[in-house]
Amino acid sequence: MREGEASSTALRASAIRTAHQIVDDSPHILEDAISSLLLDDAVIERMRREPEVYRSMVARGLRSHIVLRSRYAEDELRDATIRGVTQCMNVGAGYDTFSYRQPEWAAHLQIVELDHPVTQREKRAYFAAKGLKDPDNLAFTCGGS
Repeated sequence: MREGEASSTALRASAIRTAHQIVDDSPHILEDAISSLLLDDAVIERMRREPEVYRSMVARGLRSHIVLRSRYAEDELRDATIRGVTQCMNVGAGYDTFSYRQPEWAAHLQIVELDHPVTQREKRAYFAAKGLKDPDNLAFTCGGS
């Protein structure tokens, strides 16, 4: 991560989650219609126009890792809420979209996203520009400089 810049790694993970929605067959491992809001229209159009680029063994392996990691974490969080957990800290949240697309079972959670301040500002600005407001049960805290 470069000083004063948002995390490009976090944005690439969002692009991978978007590719999963566009390139992979349903049912999806992870449903994330919001991740595409973080990407330029040209990137999304390329995914639609050239899906074979995203179907190589390496691309599928990386995509599987990213979406399975998110799905596993969300399933574990759901199970924890059944056991009475009421708070969630997303450490290194980056451009994760769970807080904005949270399912009904998460509505009672207090969610805190921890990340670098520049990445947080850029993510929130992208979402605000697309008309998404921060959910009432979401708070932000910064790490790094």
